[in-house]
Amino acid sequence: MHDFLQVYQEFHIFDVRAHPLFTIFAFAIVFDIVLGLAKGWATKTFKSSKARIGIVSHAALLVISLLVYPLFAMWGFQGIADTFLVFLGLSYFASIVGNLEALGVPIPPYLMEKLSEEIKSKDENVLSALDELSLLTEERKDSSDILSEDKSKEDKR
Repeated sequence: MHDFLQVYQEFHIFDVRAHPLFTIFAFAIVFDIVLGLAKGWATKTFKSSKARIGIVSHAALLVISLLVYPLFAMWGFQGIADTFLVFLGLSYFASIVGNLEALGVPIPPYLMEKLSEEIKSKDENVLSALDELSLLTEERKDSSDILSEDKSKEDKR
């Protein structure tokens, strides 16, 4: 157990310059939370329940990153961990830009065009996945209904 905790102690003792991607990622999460709250307040759509869900989900991602990233670095997989952080960081970048736009900060049109294409493709992927999931759920429900009908017929005999 002591060796396990030593990994975290050694990782988090380092200067922020030792892990720049992780530091940038952590600041992006905090910045996105602040901008999301500001956007909700400015657009008068602020709801404490939505804010709580956003803060908890972002904080959970940050805590998971704080726990997993040092282990990957210790095991020699820092490149994979960095790639994962870059991927997540780009998603946060899109969210930050969207929040800034909602707050009235001028965003270059070419950047918004690229981000809107990316967001649209992600939305389409999510919607198609949800459609597939709902179809699977309906198929399972239909199958279970058929099975329960067959079982009830057998029970009546």
